[in-house]
Amino acid sequence: CHMTGVSIVIPAYNAGHTLRECLESATTLRWRGEFEIIVVNDGSSDNTSDVASSFSRVKVIDIPHGGAARATNSGIKAAHHDMVVLLDADAVLEKDWLEKIIPSFDDPAVAAVGGYVLTANKSIIGKLMGYDVESRLDRVPIDADHLSTMNTACRREALLEVGLLDDDLMAGYDVDLSRRLRVAGYRLILRKDVTCRHYWKDDLRGYLRQQHNYA
Repeated sequence: CHMTGVSIVIPAYNAGHTLRECLESATTLRWRGEFEIIVVNDGSSDNTSDVASSFSRVKVIDIPHGGAARATNSGIKAAHHDMVVLLDADAVLEKDWLEKIIPSFDDPAVAAVGGYVLTANKSIIGKLMGYDVESRLDRVPIDADHLSTMNTACRREALLEVGLLDDDLMAGYDVDLSRRLRVAGYRLILRKDVTCRHYWKDDLRGYLRQQHNYA
């Protein structure tokens, strides 16, 4: 299991300002197995595609804008490996993220394993939003009810079995996917000892819109 091939799928919409740091972390992960990185550019109007293309190891798929769930599904379908890492374009993985996450899949009942999220922002609003999420994650048991798609490894065949993410949902698609995986009899694991840093929206309007979508 430890030398499993891994496909990292990054849906990106107008993510030019965070994508470089995200891809620098993804391309320098410690991993001895096979490995690919797929950025799905979801109809961005900024330099997302250029930033992604500047990394020689990154495959870029350009699609018309249709939301993160659809973009993520495009990446999963294009993936060549049994293990798929779903990574947000504003998240930065620690070097040992994969090495620590993958052994949890030794249990065949485990469909997905997510890492803990630390706040990367310097601004008050960004820190507040991050603190809110960190405090919620602190209360989640190791066997989680749901995992976010921000930094989560999944068995590709389990995702295909339950029908991937729901394209029609603009928010909450991770909760929906988690529920379907658990109904199918799989376990979801949250590893609080495996971390990524995440950039939350820095402006109040962006924060409130995100909270509204979650609600």
